[in-house]
Amino acid sequence: MSNKPCVLVTGSEGSLASWMIKKMLNNYNIVGIDNCNRYGDHGGSRNYHFEKGDLCNADWVNSVFEKYQPDYVIHAAAQIYGVVGFHKYSADILG
Repeated sequence: MSNKPCVLVTGSEGSLASWMIKKMLNNYNIVGIDNCNRYGDHGGSRNYHFEKGDLCNADWVNSVFEKYQPDYVIHAAAQIYGVVGFHKYSADILG
């Protein structure tokens, strides 16, 4: 990685984070992390480092932080269920 500050972006494959990453690439080294539950792992090439994993796994999260030592974190990960999902997954959403 270059000498630019490192930004770790959670939920990197989602709409909001994808847009932010494109805007930040010139000024920052980006590390995107996502579990790819919503859109699947589209593979393909990315202009940033990508780690697939689950933010609920503290050991995995710690290993990512140790590996990249980010200067900043943008937390954009979320489980989006919509109105129907709110009733079906209410315990997950409130948890």
